[in-house]
Amino acid sequence: ELRGKTDLVRPSTTTTTTTPSPFAAAAKTAVLFLHGGANVHYSERSYRPLTTRLAALSGLPVIVPDYRLAPEHRYPAALEDALAVAEWALENFEDGLLLAGDSSGGGLALALAMKLEEKKGEGTLSTTTTTRPVRGILLLSPWLDATARGPSYRTRRWRGDDGGGGDPLYTAAEETTRAETRALALKYWKTLDDPAVHPFYAPDSDLARLPETYLVVGDAEVLLDDARVFARKASRAGATVRLDVWPHLFHDFPMYSEGGGGILPPLPEALVALRRAARWLQSRAATGEKKTTTTVLPKDLTLRKPPVVGDDDDDDPPRKKNMPTTKQTLPTRDESDY
Repeated sequence: ELRGKTDLVRPSTTTTTTTPSPFAAAAKTAVLFLHGGANVHYSERSYRPLTTRLAALSGLPVIVPDYRLAPEHRYPAALEDALAVAEWALENFEDGLLLAGDSSGGGLALALAMKLEEKKGEGTLSTTTTTRPVRGILLLSPWLDATARGPSYRTRRWRGDDGGGGDPLYTAAEETTRAETRALALKYWKTLDDPAVHPFYAPDSDLARLPETYLVVGDAEVLLDDARVFARKASRAGATVRLDVWPHLFHDFPMYSEGGGGILPPLPEALVALRRAARWLQSRAATGEKKTTTTVLPKDLTLRKPPVVGDDDDDDPPRKKNMPTTKQTLPTRDESDY
């Protein structure tokens, strides 16, 4: 039933040698990656450059469902497909799953995590693991607030033509961008802020049950506040959250570790961000229920650089660590929770 709908990326070799990866040889945990595309675009094949890179770096198998897309298939079609693949994976990987997703796939990953926890509590989840089904959630530039109310729609939209910088993927005027985002959301969802449907508006009791969550976002992207505000909400509810805000970078920048479409060159920061994400996935796969960190969300949520790259990053690009690709002068962030 799943054949033809799911891409299974096996990290059977490392990136530099044909020696089998010891991490993958006896993998008891897999990564279920849900691709972005605003619920209406792309497929598992579109994401192979990213998912194969993630598999190679983490040494973990990465499962990528080719879920049904809107507008032909509206909510909850994508969630149902993701759930079917997750339940299959939980029967085949005895130590549970790690969930990951980018953009709209990040929101889908959160919804899936909550659905799996709900089914686990009801006793209706078929799994070989005796612990919680999801060990951790990795979110890359997640699209979480379908209402498009975040201040970053104003402060981070593209102003490059007049020297203001911002997110080059969002070039329209502020209100146009907000309206287009809401219209796109309504191709899949019937509502934009239903707590039962959108994790961004979920009650604290649901957020508190989330597994450890790692969010990666660019400071120059329009969806900055989706990640920032959600991280604050989940942290206040009691979840363990890590938020890395990358200076000067745009929406979904980790996608560009291999470049883009023969036009954009490989983005060094994307590779470093994926390497850090892979290490985090490895740590969650190895520790399971153990809380490896406390909440590392800055108390005031002021901009901070990602942590310094370790000495084992020998193949990092030969440039200064964390040097942005393009210097941008961005407006001051609005730190409210709107």
